[in-house]
Parts: sequence; C-alpha cells; structure tokens
Amino acid sequence: MIDEFGEVGAGWLQDAYGRPLTLADFALEQSIRTDSFLLDDPSTGPEVTTAERLSRLIDTAHHVFFSIAEKQGSVPPELAREVAQFLASPPVDYASEGVDVLRTAFEVGHLFLNDRRMWDLD
Repeated sequence: MIDEFGEVGAGWLQDAYGRPLTLADFALEQSIRTDSFLLDDPSTGPEVTTAERLSRLIDTAHHVFFSIAEKQGSVPPELAREVAQFLASPPVDYASEGVDVLRTAFEVGHLFLNDRRMWDLD
C-alpha cells in the first residue's frame, strides 16, 4: 500500500477504513487516485470513466428511482423520511465530492468489483 499511495496516503486510508483494506477496497482507491474506472458494460463492452462522471450517474439513478417509488407510493413509511431528505438535498459538487459518492456506493454494495476485475453497478 505504501508503494501505491505513499506513507501518508496509506496511513490515511487505514484510518479512513478503520480496518485492513480488502483487494476490492484497494482497487477502489487505486481507481480514485488515477481517476479511472473501468466499467463492465455487457451491451457496449468495457468503458473507462472518471469518478465525477460515475458519481453523477449513481446519484442521478438514485434520484430517479426514489422519485418513481415516491410517486407510486411504494416507499415503506420507515424510509419515506430518508427518501424525502435525499430528494431535497442540495446538489452535489461531483468534481469535489464525487469520490464520497463512490465510496458510499461501494460501502453499501451499489458499486462492486466483479470477477473480471472491472467495476459494476448493482
């Protein structure tokens, strides 16, 4: 990890994760550092994208899904408040906060490294 991120970067990552990094964690941080995500798109083939563009895609998809679910009344009452807060939240500055969106998506399982060592969305 020190070879890839330097002593300061490796220390920061250990503190941020609060545990040893998995291979997928390491790959995520490599992609963030290089600002290069290789997406596995079965219909068009592999595509390289940036953290800003990928975070915008994930955030937009959440807004669309939550809006549709809210309009159809299919959001369980216990989640309705969280969905309303999410939909009312101020726009994200994807250039500066996009990596936070990606780390969160990775943490909850919406973004994952697949068997072909490419990033996939769930």
